[in-house]
This record gives sequence, structure tokens and C-alpha cells, in this order.
Amino acid sequence: MVNSDRLRDQAKMLRGWGRSSSLFGESEDIDKRFSTYKKNSEISAINSGSLKVNQASIEMKYIFKLASQAKKETN
Repeated sequence: MVNSDRLRDQAKMLRGWGRSSSLFGESEDIDKRFSTYKKNSEISAINSGSLKVNQASIEMKYIFKLASQAKKETN
């Protein structure tokens, strides 16, 4: 527990900075991996055939698994 309002407010501000910083970094990673507009993204490599899905990142494999399940359930 913080007894000082000033210290409490500073701690809240720093915690907020950490959250926004990690969210920004995470969104950049997602963009680098899944952007179909970037030639060097992971999905672009899969689309071009230079990377196979079974060679892709765990996150990409998971997305393909979810897409496959959705396709089966909606067809």
C-alpha cells in the first residue's frame, strides 16, 4: 500500500507506460507476422510458397488450425 498520493500516481503512470509499450511491441510483432501487405511477413512467405505452414511459427500454425476448424464447421 502506498501512503503518498504522488508516489501512487507515479506508479500508475509507469504501469500504464509499460502496458502501452508492451501492447505497441506486440502489435508490431503481429503486423510483421500477419500483414499481407509486407513482402517480408510470415504470411507473405507462406503465400509465395517460400515457407510451408509446418515450418511456420507456433502462432501461425495455431491460426491455420483455427481457420481449418472454422472452415469444417461452416461448410
